[in-house]
Amino acid sequence: MEMKMKVDTEVLKHHRTQRAWTQQQLADLCDVSLRTIQRVEKEGIASAETVAALSAVLELEKASFIRAEVKPDKTDLEAHTVAFRFKIGLLLVSQFIGLAGIWASQHKLSEQQYVLALALVSGGCLLSLAAVLWQGYKQGVLAHLDGRFEDKLVRAWQRLRR
Repeated sequence: MEMKMKVDTEVLKHHRTQRAWTQQQLADLCDVSLRTIQRVEKEGIASAETVAALSAVLELEKASFIRAEVKPDKTDLEAHTVAFRFKIGLLLVSQFIGLAGIWASQHKLSEQQYVLALALVSGGCLLSLAAVLWQGYKQGVLAHLDGRFEDKLVRAWQRLRR
């Protein structure tokens, strides 16, 4: 999850105007968009990367204009968790449907076609699962689950292997 920080907008504006820079010039020097600088100066919220760029370009210590880290909203995290679980469930259902379809038409396929179909369905599922897990990691959902999801996956895998 991308960390957001509260910054002192007055300090940033002061140091920018002291150098007679426009917001566009500061954005160009920081290698961020003009909209990012406008949002930071208006709302006082910036990503860690933007704070680092501002600190370097304005030659300021981060501590001189950072107020605090912004904690993720609990309701946002809960919504991401619900969406994450839904995506995992949808992946499992689609994998089951794909495998059931292959199994049902097994007698119509040659052995090579059967193996290829299994590989394609399984590979697609694994790629989708990796994408969903990465998204969950970036949103902080996996840390929020406290290993419960991991434990369930391990138990499910062990049951399948029996």
